[in-house]
Amino acid sequence: MRKTIAAFIVVALMVTVLPARGGEARAITTAPRGVQQFAWSPDGTTIAWSLDGTSIAFARQASPHGGGGGDVIQLVSVSDGAIKPMNNLRGTFPLFAPAGGLVAFMGGNSVSVAPVTGGAARNLTQAIDRGMARALWMPDGKALLVGANDTVRVSLWLQPLEGAARQLDLGDLSPNSSYFVDMNVGKDGAIAFVATTPTRPAELYYMPSVDGAVKRLTDVNAETAALPLGKTDVIEWTCDKFSENGLLTYPPDFNPTQKYSLVLLIHGGPRAASLLLFSAQAQLMAAHGWLVFQPNYRGSDNLGNA
Repeated sequence: MRKTIAAFIVVALMVTVLPARGGEARAITTAPRGVQQFAWSPDGTTIAWSLDGTSIAFARQASPHGGGGGDVIQLVSVSDGAIKPMNNLRGTFPLFAPAGGLVAFMGGNSVSVAPVTGGAARNLTQAIDRGMARALWMPDGKALLVGANDTVRVSLWLQPLEGAARQLDLGDLSPNSSYFVDMNVGKDGAIAFVATTPTRPAELYYMPSVDGAVKRLTDVNAETAALPLGKTDVIEWTCDKFSENGLLTYPPDFNPTQKYSLVLLIHGGPRAASLLLFSAQAQLMAAHGWLVFQPNYRGSDNLGNA
């Protein structure tokens, strides 16, 4: 099957397949309760091939009117379009393990795994206590690379199927994340991701392994990085016994003996966060001679669930 049907796309909230060597596209799901899609992600897909190429897993609304207990993961047969629930799993972004046997998925701010043939799901990332935004299987199928907003930046962890997660050392880099971490894993375990710092726009970075040193591969935003840019500090405070934080960006020529106007730049959400990454909006305002404060108020997703 995989030799003749080797591509899938999401069109008008439907799963569509077409022959890799050319031919007519064929929709194998229909409305209502179409395929769940996240328009804000660089790769809005929530669908995954089964290892044998005979079916596709996708997330679908539990109710045609929205709500109704979130999304459910289902399997659609490529040959006849028959749809069946996948072990009553609720979540999005299903991912089949490279060695088979397990499927990983996102749900409830966590990454979970469950047996493909049926059985209880297991929350892998509960101990990390961060709102997971992405998960990718490592080539050996024994661990996943996961990412989430974390305190003042986006962090990556190696989460084994058994045992505690290990945070990767990315230095001062923060991988791009807009509810979807921009990263990928090679067949040999190498990791590629797009990342920024407060004074360097997005570039492509590479790690030969989870323990390898980070190397920048591109310099496509060198012109912007060479401009006079304002530094950014982390501001911390306590409110109702909760530790909270925010970012303060200074004008490039900041003089501590002068007074400056303060701009309050508030993120949306509430599931979002202002982090130590390149913010064109904050730098533009700072270049006008203003201090720019970005608070992470209660409900921001860079700290724990509580």
